[in-house]
Amino acid sequence: MKELTQTAPILKAPFNFVPQNKKVFTPIWGKLVSHDVPFENSQSGILRLRITAKSPIFIKDSKDANKFFNHNAEYYLPATSLKGMFRNVLEIMSFSKMNFIDDKTYSMRDLQNDDYTKKVKDARCGWLYRRDGKLLIDDCGTPYRISYESLDRKFGTDLLTRLSEGKYDTKNSEFKHAREKYSFFKEKNIENKIFTFHLKENKNAKVDNRKVVEFDDRGDIKGILVFTGQPSARRSKGDGRKAYGKILDFVFREVPEASKKTFEVANHVFEHFKFAYFHGKTTQPKESKDWSFWKEELKKGKKVPIFFHSDKDEIKSFGLSYLYKLPYAHSIREALHEVHKNDTLDLSELIFGYSKKIASKQNSLKGRVFFSHAKCINRSGESELSERKIALSSPKASYYPFYIKQGGTDKYRTLMDNNSKIIGQKRYPIHKHFTQKTPKSESANLENSITPLKEGSVFECKVVVHNLLPLELGALLSAITFHKNDQCFHNIGTGKPLGYGKIKVEITGFEDFEQTQEECMKMFESAMNHEIFAGKSEKWHESQEIKNLFAMASEQENSGNSELEYMELKNFAVFKTKKNGKLNYLKPYIKLDNIKEAKIEQMSDEASINDYIIFKQSYEEREKIKAQKEEALKAEAELEANTKDLDNIEKIIYGLKKEYKSEPDHTLLYKAIFDLNKFEVPEKKLEALYRLKEMFEKEKKWKENTGIKKPEKNKDYKRTLKIIDEINRLKK
Repeated sequence: MKELTQTAPILKAPFNFVPQNKKVFTPIWGKLVSHDVPFENSQSGILRLRITAKSPIFIKDSKDANKFFNHNAEYYLPATSLKGMFRNVLEIMSFSKMNFIDDKTYSMRDLQNDDYTKKVKDARCGWLYRRDGKLLIDDCGTPYRISYESLDRKFGTDLLTRLSEGKYDTKNSEFKHAREKYSFFKEKNIENKIFTFHLKENKNAKVDNRKVVEFDDRGDIKGILVFTGQPSARRSKGDGRKAYGKILDFVFREVPEASKKTFEVANHVFEHFKFAYFHGKTTQPKESKDWSFWKEELKKGKKVPIFFHSDKDEIKSFGLSYLYKLPYAHSIREALHEVHKNDTLDLSELIFGYSKKIASKQNSLKGRVFFSHAKCINRSGESELSERKIALSSPKASYYPFYIKQGGTDKYRTLMDNNSKIIGQKRYPIHKHFTQKTPKSESANLENSITPLKEGSVFECKVVVHNLLPLELGALLSAITFHKNDQCFHNIGTGKPLGYGKIKVEITGFEDFEQTQEECMKMFESAMNHEIFAGKSEKWHESQEIKNLFAMASEQENSGNSELEYMELKNFAVFKTKKNGKLNYLKPYIKLDNIKEAKIEQMSDEASINDYIIFKQSYEEREKIKAQKEEALKAEAELEANTKDLDNIEKIIYGLKKEYKSEPDHTLLYKAIFDLNKFEVPEKKLEALYRLKEMFEKEKKWKENTGIKKPEKNKDYKRTLKIIDEINRLKK
């Protein structure tokens, strides 16, 4: 009989990524987009779409999250959901920027990662509190440790027994969070009470530099007991097994007021802390129970025990435990290629609109494509399925084997590294077959109740297009039809990782447009080939971005590492370490097992690309003419202003004479004003006047600040003499 062996885990996920594009298409006509002035050869009209569900589909209602989106018992796909779905595809196909990045600075707590263990060690301890509107931390130095055995001896409790293996249930433990330990000792009145300790001898100082203390009424250390959460049971040595599990908590040293050091916490540091502890979140992952407890104490004006790292007089990070979640060095946005961070407008922004800050000013542009809700045309009773539960989860964007581009090194790249880059646009590949999956017990807290509509539900909507260029319309059509590929599907709504929301979109109406769908898509593809792939051997339809997008949108025989399933929770830690000396990370979708590349029809050719070049040159010429007109208008405005000053030059001179008539120490300047009348050329007289006006303001300011004593020693007065010399040279 063969011995059963456990199958090695496979790194897999129900999602993958379209590679982050290193070039961005920024149309030259971006500044000319208008709702009032039509483009030459602009396209306006109506698209009619039919959307058929190829698997059960669910989009939650705003009033009842368990019910499908509806109005007066009629089901709809919301216009915002449709717009977002098509816009995401268009962003990828048009090599636009990754505009909708949730720019957060994630945190890591990973004892298997050297970056973490090196940076988090030697944390200091202190008390966090508010005073006069400021968030402050009092530094208590290096924390001391105290054993549960010592606590039990002192207070006659059985904490160590309760935390031991066999007694302690991590999932349902009463001691998982700090507040439960404080509750356990509540009757002992130890909270914020100062005790006296002595430092125990450290017999293993080479490998363990922790400072452990023992209660001692005659000791020389005074401090307060501080508890943190209990992540696991304590297993003692025995049966040849290695002991593990937390067995110590903390003592914060009392610091005399005279030697106390206090830090002010910067707002961005506090924001990183709140994000790490899911501040205010009511959905999974919910707000940390420890932070829920301590933030209420903070609101009451109490001091909260924390651990922190600082650099000179600046707090860099802090947390609620010694090995707290350490913020990464870089945010998600910082891990984009630079082309994704500039203010230039890409094709998706020009078509769908945008609202963002450009040069510190809020700018916006209304989109030129308008979606209606898609109404379900099946009878309601025949379409609705019974309520069911689904479990959804996903690692955070900081989970580097999935989200951060790897390769070319023998260690994992993380957001701690300066050269880290996120892989790209996240997509959920299409499921060929839909199977109702029952949530696993470990995911019970992630369950959602939904009432989906059946496969075969049909929806209809219209899309109003206003003043798009033919190639812009071509980009929209390509996004809707996957460049006229019948083998590709969109997906929408809740449950995409499980196969819900697979839809087929057909264009059933193409009304009032002057050019055909094929002509428009051909122009779009030609633009992409010139703008992104000019001089390259590959074309747009052969690029990794488009190949991965289309492969994920088509049905595949997913198996092995391409199986569209979440890994078991325990395996996420496994894949943060090398396996057989190799890094393990999510490969591009087309490189996974049993994935076939989708067929992409090439529409552009050399002639159509040349047509686009001519089209672009015409807009470049228009931009050049526009710039020349703007320069001419600016020069005209300046000439008009100068002419006005020339007309009033005598009045201005009279005003300056009057100002300086009572200033005997400024006789040289006074004489220079009179000398203006000797200028025969008005323009030169005006130039000299401008210099005098500028100098007059400086002299006036100097007088207000210093008086008029010893002007010959004043730097501004010396400048005055130089200006007068320049004015005299102008006469020549």
